[in-house]
Amino acid sequence: MVYGDYQAVFPIVYKKIGFFKKCYPPFFCQQLGLFYQKEENDKGTLNLLANCLNYLNQKIKSYEFCSTSEFMGVFSNIKSDNLEITMPTPLSINVTRKNLVLNLSLKYSEIAGSYSTNTIRNLKRANKASLFIKDYSNPQDVLYFFKKNIEKIANLKSKDFLMLSDLMDSSMEKGIGKIIGVLNPDKMLIACAFIISHLKRDILIYNTADKSYKECHGMTYLIDFYIRNNAESDRVLDFEGSNLPGVYRFYHGFGAIENNYLLIKSKHPGLFRYTSF
Repeated sequence: MVYGDYQAVFPIVYKKIGFFKKCYPPFFCQQLGLFYQKEENDKGTLNLLANCLNYLNQKIKSYEFCSTSEFMGVFSNIKSDNLEITMPTPLSINVTRKNLVLNLSLKYSEIAGSYSTNTIRNLKRANKASLFIKDYSNPQDVLYFFKKNIEKIANLKSKDFLMLSDLMDSSMEKGIGKIIGVLNPDKMLIACAFIISHLKRDILIYNTADKSYKECHGMTYLIDFYIRNNAESDRVLDFEGSNLPGVYRFYHGFGAIENNYLLIKSKHPGLFRYTSF
C-alpha cells in the first residue's frame, strides 16, 4: 500500500480464508508495518498511521503486524500529550514486543566489560572446549541442523524452512547474508547463526544450538566471536528479541539494551480469532 506521493509505504502480507483476507506478520520478519517520511510532529505521524489502518479496516478488516520501533516513542508522546487521534475500532495497539540491540562502535574490551557474570563464565568454558568458527556459503549445509534443533520448539513447518532457504540464498547472492557455524574438535556443528546486514544493522535472523553439546556454550562463543570481529564499527547488532525470559536473559548478558516495538492488531471476533498461520 502506497500513501500519497510515497509519503509512506505499507507492505501488506495477507492470506485468503474463504471469502475473507487476513493480514499477518510473516515468519523471519520481526518488524514490518509502516515506513514513512518523518513528519514535523508525532500527531502527523499518528494521523498517517490512522489513515492506513482505516484503509486496512475497509479492505481486509482483520490484520496483525509489528510496527517499526520508531512508533514506540511516538505512541508514548501521544499518551503523555493527551492528543486525540481517531484510530479504527476495535484495535489493540498496546502489546509491546521486546527487542535487544548492541552498539558495536565501542572497543571490544569495553563491550565485553558489560557482559554479565553468567556470560563471562560460559565464555570461559567455551574457550576451554577448543571450539572454532566456520563460515558457510551453502544454506543447504546448515538447514538440516536448523530443522533438527528448532522445528518443534518454534512450531515451524516444512514450507517455513523452504522460505528460510530462499531467504538465505537470496541474501547471500546480494552479499548481505552470512551463515556462521561453531564446530567442536571433532568437527561437529554445534551452533549456527544466520545474519543479514543492512543499513549498518546486523540482524540475527535465526540461530540455534545442539542441546547435546550445551556444556560447550557454542552460541555464547559464536556471538562473542562476532562482537570481537565487528567492534569499533558504526554498526548495531540486532538480536531480534525476545519476550521469552530465558532468551532475553541470554542476549541481555552481552550488554544489549532494549529497542522495543509494538504489535498492532484488529480485534474482530469470530473466525479470525481462531486462525493461525
